[in-house]
Amino acid sequence: EKVKTIVPWTKIIMLLRDPVERAYSQFKMLYALFQVDTHEHKYGKVTFETCIDIDIQKLTGAGIIYDDTYWEVDDEERERRWLNYWDVLMTNKLTILGICEGEVARGLYSMQLRRWFKEYNTTEERKKIFITKSEKLLPDENTHVIDIKPITDFIGIDEIEVIFKEKIHATSSGFDPIKDETRQKLNKIFDPFNKDLERLLGDEWKDPWPYSR
Repeated sequence: EKVKTIVPWTKIIMLLRDPVERAYSQFKMLYALFQVDTHEHKYGKVTFETCIDIDIQKLTGAGIIYDDTYWEVDDEERERRWLNYWDVLMTNKLTILGICEGEVARGLYSMQLRRWFKEYNTTEERKKIFITKSEKLLPDENTHVIDIKPITDFIGIDEIEVIFKEKIHATSSGFDPIKDETRQKLNKIFDPFNKDLERLLGDEWKDPWPYSR
């Protein structure tokens, strides 16, 4: 609402990353930033699983996941539950030293998009929003070229060549891959919201991250 009111001419670019990988990336970044490994907490050793369990608890309490009624209520009730969740999150309940803050919720993309679409609710207004998978902006393995033509076309500027040789999404090292059981747990949560992306954005978003399973 503020963006539309204050800078209505703005073109908005949204990059959606595989929500499982995004969640783990957020955890690794904040874990390294706050040096959490040097602290002990009532939850024991802080792990990725610790953080997602805390967030799942908050999302469940807000009636967003593990609640069959969520997909039956109207948009107004869904938004009420979503805002209630963020009210709890912003009061820092059940968080640890600045991490464990929305690792799961931030990957429920359809909920966030619906709030944008509520404001940008006409065909012309929707043209101001460009949404794509962040994986599409990874550099080619051989040429290191990033295809940003869809973005330059959206902005309305000349196409430019972008070459990026560094590793992307390399926030920190020393972490093991996501555990299979953790990935399965998260995919089960994200699945209905990923399906909702197809309803919102069209067939291109059908099963958007199948390799994550």
